[in-house]
This record gives sequence, C-alpha cells and structure tokens, in this order.
Amino acid sequence: MTSPTAAFDGMAQATCDVLQTAYQRQWITSRDGNVSWREACDLRWWITPSGARKHALQPQDMKRCQGLGPDADPAEPLGVSGEYALHRALHAQRLQRPTAVVHLHPTYTVAALYAGWDLSRICLEFPEIARYTCVGPSVPALAATSAELATACEQAFLACRCGQRPDIVGLDRHGVVAVASDPWRAFEHIERLEHICQMVLASGVRPSQARLPDTQPLRQEAA
Repeated sequence: MTSPTAAFDGMAQATCDVLQTAYQRQWITSRDGNVSWREACDLRWWITPSGARKHALQPQDMKRCQGLGPDADPAEPLGVSGEYALHRALHAQRLQRPTAVVHLHPTYTVAALYAGWDLSRICLEFPEIARYTCVGPSVPALAATSAELATACEQAFLACRCGQRPDIVGLDRHGVVAVASDPWRAFEHIERLEHICQMVLASGVRPSQARLPDTQPLRQEAA
C-alpha cells in the first residue's frame, strides 16, 4: 500500500510537471492555470497557490485544504488558487474516488470556442477522442474566479448528452477544466481535445457548415 507521504509526493510532482509542460506548450502564461487533487474518501485535498509562477512550482508549494462534506466550511483558505470554489465543487462530486482537477488555457480549444464550435459535438467526428474522452457541455463566458463560473462548471460536469459524467468541459473565452484520477490523466483529456480543435480550425469549416452527430459512443479507457 502506498504511504500518505509517497502519495502526496507523487501527485504534487505530477502537478508541477503538468504545469511545466502546459507552459512549454504555451497553454498557459507564467501565472495561469491551476491544479488540485485528493485521495479517494479523503476530505482533505491540495491545490496550487495563487499568483505563483506555475511553470516553476515545487511540490512543497502546494496548499492543503480541509473539508468537502455538506457541513464543511466553504471559506477559501489563505493563499490558494483563485479558482478554489470551482475545484472544491468538483471534488465534492467525487468523494468516493481519487480525483485531480486541471484547469488550463489551450490555444486551439479556446479559439474553437470563440469561433462558436460546440466542443461536445465536434469530437464525435474523431474516434480517438470520442472513445477515450467524454466532452461535456461548454460553460458560457463568465468572469474568472467568480462564484458564477464555479456553479456553471459544477453543473456542466453532472452529465452530457451520452449520459456519462464528462471528463472535460470548455470555458468560453477562458480555457478548459478536466477531471481524472490523477493530473496526467486529466492532462491527456486536454491534449486530445486540443488536437481535435487544431484540426477542425485548420480545415476552414465553419460551425454553420458542419453536419454533426447527436449521439456519443461509450467512452473507453485509453490503452
């Protein structure tokens, strides 16, 4: 059995690596993006700090948060990411499972949202994302770090048209939020969606010209 210290070290290092990779791909600028995680059935969780240079984070920089149950104090701890409420809501949906929440600003995905594409539908045309990643309904343009954004994101992750819980949703004019069992698996959902959006935009097809399916195949675990 993995010790609590080893589990923290692994997830904290994965968080640092994911943010460094996102920065190298220009999916975030220096102080953008945020990641949180927790173990299954544990009400304690960790999140990246506010205002830090995310590509230079170290495991010891992570902020510990306490409480996810209905009677827990929702007050934001000092120094945590400004998207604390969004992360807290998504962890509270998944108390029985290990959960990582990753929020980034991938370029082509944000561009596709701005151009008017429905991300949950365009992905049905591409089997490598439709099989392994469930894309939920996009969240409209709302102020970053706002309570309205946290609530809208929480609702978007409840279900999509295929009846499954989404792995990722787009945030119009902002970015994406992905949820998985660890930061790298969440990153993979973001990577797949970004790749598809790049191809769609490169095609030159406009949203009004596309004929898109209305159903989604059941998601499979990536090999």
